[in-house]
Amino acid sequence: MAQQPFPGPFTSAKPVQLPEVPLPFPLRYSPYEKEVDDLTRRWCLTTGILPDTEAAGQWWETSALTAILAWCMPDASAERLLLCNKWVCLAFLFDDQFDNTSLGWRLADTQPVLDQMIAALELAPSHPVARLQPFSYAWADLLADFSQCMSPVWMRRQRHYLARWWRGIAQAVAHRDSGAPPLDFRERYAIRRLTVGMESFGELLEVASGWELPPTLDAMREIRRVRHLITDITLFQNDMCSLERERQGGNDDNVLLGWEAEGHSTAAAVDMAQDQIRTLADEFQTLLLELPRLADRLGLSPADREGFRRWIGICSLYLAGAGRCQASGDRYTRIMTEAAHDHHLDRLLHGWS
Repeated sequence: MAQQPFPGPFTSAKPVQLPEVPLPFPLRYSPYEKEVDDLTRRWCLTTGILPDTEAAGQWWETSALTAILAWCMPDASAERLLLCNKWVCLAFLFDDQFDNTSLGWRLADTQPVLDQMIAALELAPSHPVARLQPFSYAWADLLADFSQCMSPVWMRRQRHYLARWWRGIAQAVAHRDSGAPPLDFRERYAIRRLTVGMESFGELLEVASGWELPPTLDAMREIRRVRHLITDITLFQNDMCSLERERQGGNDDNVLLGWEAEGHSTAAAVDMAQDQIRTLADEFQTLLLELPRLADRLGLSPADREGFRRWIGICSLYLAGAGRCQASGDRYTRIMTEAAHDHHLDRLLHGWS
């Protein structure tokens, strides 16, 4: 099996101008941002996923991860926003563990980490397996918090989507480790839909709305399509913003690199991503007009109609805020990884695998 060299340090990239998508939804900012940011940071330090160092503190302030959900979930209660923000900060810090370390390039190193993470999904945070390393402990702790306000059905879906996300990471690493030829767009898109973790994140929209979709409603074609559109719009936004960072870092599952592998120029790939975002956003707006009729067709109760209305609003506000926070954030225009943490998983690997 080919041993890939680690890429050199990422230096900088120009900020990306995302397309002006005509989303008719108001942009608002959560009044709980500061409170939630302080509590989330304290939790990240307590679980060990963020080191208690000056460099990590500077990284936290500069990256402003809490601002993502302050834009995307402005109507969530402080308690619900805190849960969602812990998920987002944990996800970003976990994802960065695979940048410029053996975990992002050697499947033999990656697989035991992900296997242990998946095993810990069903365990209490106090279990010895969950406590083997900071990230499995943090996920177990967060899932225990979710279980206090979300149903067993929602919890099963969340665990399932987390495992799918991490298996997608394994697929991406396996491809890099094998030295196989570059993936085309179709292949990268299939893997990228897993590695961005959006299936799991999409479930947070129910947390933020304070209401869970009844199984009969969640099974409807229109709802499944809404979830799909949210994932894909975010995917293309993410890959436009992260293109140069991932090109330099050797992360070859960016879908724009797939278009380049098929012979398109970088400018053409960016144009194609912009077209995808606009097309998907137009479809989303059309679907919004159908959703109230769906409630009528299923005979939802007044309480569920109100919950459904809140969920639709959360979905809309998320899409309105996601592009803003991705394009304006420092995550993709500066190197943050080394300042954020000390690669716990990479350093601990041989001590517990």
